[in-house]
Amino acid sequence: MLTVREARAALVGGRQGPGHVLGIDQATCSGWALVDLGTGRCVLSGEATGSDEQEATLDRLADVPGLSWSSLLVVLEDHGGIPARSGIPTSSLLVLGEARGRWLALLSLRGHPEGARILAEPSVWRGMLGTRVNLPRKAWKAQACLWARSVTGRAIKGDDEAEAVVIALWGATEGLVRWASALREVTPAKRPKQPRKRSA
Repeated sequence: MLTVREARAALVGGRQGPGHVLGIDQATCSGWALVDLGTGRCVLSGEATGSDEQEATLDRLADVPGLSWSSLLVVLEDHGGIPARSGIPTSSLLVLGEARGRWLALLSLRGHPEGARILAEPSVWRGMLGTRVNLPRKAWKAQACLWARSVTGRAIKGDDEAEAVVIALWGATEGLVRWASALREVTPAKRPKQPRKRSA
C-alpha cells in the first residue's frame, strides 16, 4: 500500500509545486475546496452557481501560487450509486450530472488531464467525519458544516461548501493513495537497462 507521501510524488512527478487537490460537491450550487498537499490544509473554498461562477472559480484557482493543472487531483462526488428508492427526483439527478459536466469541460479547457480525476461516493468520503452510524441526510450535512468550520478555522457559507471541504481533505489522503495505486496498476513498470556485453 502506498503512503500519502509516495502518492503525492506520483501526482507531482518532476514538476515544481506542492501539488493540490480540488474537491467538488457538484449541484445547482456547487461547493468547492482546494487543499495544498504541501501543508495538508484547505487553503480556499466556496460555492459556485452556474457556468459563469464555475469558470470564475477556476480562474481564481489559476492564480494560486504553485498551482499547476497538471499536478492537480480533482475529486467529484459520485452520485451514480444513488438508489431509485432514495426519493431523489430524476430531474434533480440530471441537474447534478449537468453540473459535473460543466466542471469537467471547463477543467479540460485549462489543460487538466482526465486521468487526474476521481469520483467518491458519499458513503466513502463521509468517513472523514468519524461517524460510524448511518445518519439522515440533513444530519450528515449539519455534521459536515461543523467539521469544515473546525478544520479550516473560518466561516463556511453552507453545506455545499462544507461537504466540498470534506471531499477535498478525503481526496488529499485516502483518495490520493487510491488514485496513485490505480495508476501504478495500469502503468507498466520500466525494466532496468541491462549492461551491454563487451565484445571479446
